[in-house]
Amino acid sequence: MITYIEDRNNEIVVHMDSWGTYTVHERCKVFLNKLCEHYGSSFEGRKQAVCACLNIHQKVPVLIREGIILYPVIDAASKNNVWVNYCKVKKITAKQYQTLFEFHDGTMLLSDSEYRSVKMQQYRCTNYLFVLHERIAPASVLH
Repeated sequence: MITYIEDRNNEIVVHMDSWGTYTVHERCKVFLNKLCEHYGSSFEGRKQAVCACLNIHQKVPVLIREGIILYPVIDAASKNNVWVNYCKVKKITAKQYQTLFEFHDGTMLLSDSEYRSVKMQQYRCTNYLFVLHERIAPASVLH
C-alpha cells in the first residue's frame, strides 16, 4: 500500500509500506490519474468531488480507493510536493518549522511543511471520509 509519494520534476518516488520504494519516470499528475482511472474515475473527477463536498479549492485530498486517500503537502524548501496517504499516518509532530510524519509501518518523513497546514489536511480527510460514511450508512440501514 502507498505510504507517500515524492514528486520530483519528471519522476516520482513511491514509498510503499511493505514493498520499499520505487521510481516512476513520469509526472505525478499522470501517475495519480492512472491510479484513479484504475479504480473507475479520473484524478480531476475525484478532486472535483472533494471540492464540492467540502467546499474547498486548494490542497485538495483525493480518495483513490478504500485505504488510499492522498493529500498534498507542499515542501516549501525544496519546491517539491509530497502526497501523503492519510490512512497510513500514525502521528504528526511539529518540529519547529517542519512536520514529522510517523507512519504505521514505522517509517518517518520530515517535511518542511507547516504543522498547522498538515493538521488541516488531516482534518479534511477525516471530514470527507465521515461525510461519505454518513451518506452510505443510512441507505444500508433501510435494507
